[in-house]
Amino acid sequence: MAKPSQLSVEERLSLVLESLRPDASIADLCRKHGISQTTFYKWRDRFIEGGKQALMNNGQAKGSEAERAKIEELERVIGQQSVEIRVLKKKLESPLTPDDGLIDGLVAEGLAVNTVCRILQISRSSYYRTKGVTVATAQGESEQDRELLEHIKEIKLRFPAWGYRRVRALLKKRLKIRLNRKRIYRLMKRCALLVDVKRHKAKRTPQTKKPTPTRKNQWWGTDMTKFYVNTVGWVYLVIVLDWYSRKIVGFSFGRVPNTDLWLDALHMAVQDECPLGARAYGLNLMSDNGSQPKCSSLPEWIPAHAVVRPCRCREARTS
Repeated sequence: MAKPSQLSVEERLSLVLESLRPDASIADLCRKHGISQTTFYKWRDRFIEGGKQALMNNGQAKGSEAERAKIEELERVIGQQSVEIRVLKKKLESPLTPDDGLIDGLVAEGLAVNTVCRILQISRSSYYRTKGVTVATAQGESEQDRELLEHIKEIKLRFPAWGYRRVRALLKKRLKIRLNRKRIYRLMKRCALLVDVKRHKAKRTPQTKKPTPTRKNQWWGTDMTKFYVNTVGWVYLVIVLDWYSRKIVGFSFGRVPNTDLWLDALHMAVQDECPLGARAYGLNLMSDNGSQPKCSSLPEWIPAHAVVRPCRCREARTS
C-alpha cells in the first residue's frame, strides 16, 4: 500500500470525491487507503479552498506568488534604469554642472534629490551645503544678523582677545535675548573675528625604556591587584612575574593590602627560583610607584637579598 505522500494528485482528488457520496464513511475510506483522517481532512479543505478561489476569480487561474514577485522586481529594475538613463542623458546634453543648477533642474522635473545625487555620484550633504551657501549669498544676511554683528564688532574693539564664548555671554547680558553659541561662532568666523589659538600637542614619550631580558631570573616584575569575593569581600593579590619565561614565580594574597603581601611573594619567588641566592643570578626587580613598594620594609629587604632595583616606573608594570 502506497504512503500518503506517494499518492498522485488524481488519486487524492478521487478519494475526496468518493467521500462526497451519501453512503461513504470517512473512517472506512482512510482505512482502505492507509491514511490518517487528519491527512484526509487536510486534502478535503484544500479541495474546497481551491474551488472557492476558482469561483471568486471567475474560473481564471491565480498566478503564483513567485511569478508575481519576479514581475514586480523586473518592473522596479526597469524603472530604475530608465531614471538613470534620463539623468545621464540630461547630464550629457546640458552645459550646466551639478553646482550650476543641473540637480535643481532634475528635481524640478519630479526626480528625488537622493536618486539624482546617487546617479551623479555626488553626496547629498555637498549638494545641500552648496545650495545653502548660494541661498545665503543671494539673500544676504538677515537684519537681525547685521545688528548682532555690529554689537559683536563693538565688543571686539574693546576686548580684542575675547573669543566667541565671552562675546556671547556679554551679548546675552546686554541684549537680554537667547543666543545660540553656534550662531555667534558663525558670524565671527565669517568676519574673521575669532581668536587664533595655537594648540600645542602633548608629548608623552616614556622617560625610560622597559628592559628586555635575555634569560630566566634576570628581570622580575611585581604588582598588586584586587578582586571581590562574595563571602569574603575585597581580596588583594600580589604576584611576581619572570619577564623572560612569563611565569608567576611568587604570589601572596590577603584582605589587607600591606607590605607583608609583597614580602611574602618575594620570599616565595627567591626560595623557589633562586636556590643559590639572588646574588648568583644577577636578579633585577621592577615595580610601580605604589605606597607599598616605597615603604621602608621593602627597600630594606632588597639589598639584604642582593637584588638590584634600578628604578620604579609605570612603563615597566607586570600587566
